[in-house]
Amino acid sequence: MTPPKQTICSHCHSNNIQETHVDHYLIEELPNRQHRQIIDYLKIHTECTNCNHKETHIHPDCPPQGIFGKNAQAQTVLMKFDMRLPFDKIAEQMQQQHCLPMSSATAFEITHRVSEDLQEEYQAVVEHVRASKVVNVDETSVKVDGVNYWLWVFTTTICTLFVVRKSRGKKVLDEVLGPSFRGFIGCDGHKAYTSFSERLQRCWVHLLREAEALSKDYVETKEFYLGLRELFYDIDRCVGEGLPVWLGLGVREEAEKRLVLLLKNCKVRRKKAKGFVSKVCRGFPYWFSFVVVEGLEATNNRAENALREGVVQRKIFGTLRNEKGTCIYETLFTLMTTWKQQKLDLHDTMTQKLVEAWTKQRN
Repeated sequence: MTPPKQTICSHCHSNNIQETHVDHYLIEELPNRQHRQIIDYLKIHTECTNCNHKETHIHPDCPPQGIFGKNAQAQTVLMKFDMRLPFDKIAEQMQQQHCLPMSSATAFEITHRVSEDLQEEYQAVVEHVRASKVVNVDETSVKVDGVNYWLWVFTTTICTLFVVRKSRGKKVLDEVLGPSFRGFIGCDGHKAYTSFSERLQRCWVHLLREAEALSKDYVETKEFYLGLRELFYDIDRCVGEGLPVWLGLGVREEAEKRLVLLLKNCKVRRKKAKGFVSKVCRGFPYWFSFVVVEGLEATNNRAENALREGVVQRKIFGTLRNEKGTCIYETLFTLMTTWKQQKLDLHDTMTQKLVEAWTKQRN
């Protein structure tokens, strides 16, 4: 942009002014506030003169219900589940930024409508998780109308599924993964996992963290902790070199022998220390699955990282209001997390999926 043209010298008031050179000064700026658009979508009704069949035709971008278009709906959802804004602030921002009248109740209803329209996309994530060879699973508490529920996460390399359930037990795994699931599960030591499947990988981060904390309280467990840590680093280094399965079987066998020896030589008297050693013994079949299963990690970091955003949002909203809000939350949280994993633009992807869903509803 050019400044106003100068015709008089500000020093001597002469009009003998000429340009000598031009400098560029670059800044980052936002476009002027964009007001809402009013779009008039035409519904064209046709009738076949041969068979009298009647049809209605409309542009695919026109929503099947409501007065808010794809961009307004997508932005509302992003404000709620990506920017973590409460519904009253969403309505306020829509009014300030786009002169788009909206109430907090309307903002909530938009998220509900979008979650219903994208149910097919949500079910596609469910099917992907069920068909995966490796799934990392974790859970954390969440309130629904003040009652304690559980937010479960099921994550693979390209998809992440969230479900909110009242139970923390095996029946959630039965429901989500299904009875025909034959993949491996990366998990912590919660007993629901061993009740569901024997194809598990227990998390070494949990194990070593607990062993280290115990070694600081009880000197008798320090040697056991150091042995566990050395064992893990040795095996993890071997796996990192990309072992073929037949070599991996030998490495696992050697690792199991070393763990047996560690357990045999671990002499503890304290109740808490004995409980920890018993926990290691109970998890014995599940400590080294990652050695022979491609894509299976020794830790459950993938699932724990996926839950972090859920923990942050839980601190912000405190409690989900009802079952309707729960369904909205798990659907949209799942899709947005999955799209981020896949490096997709959230706004563009959501508007595209909405238009596809609306087109299917009309056909």
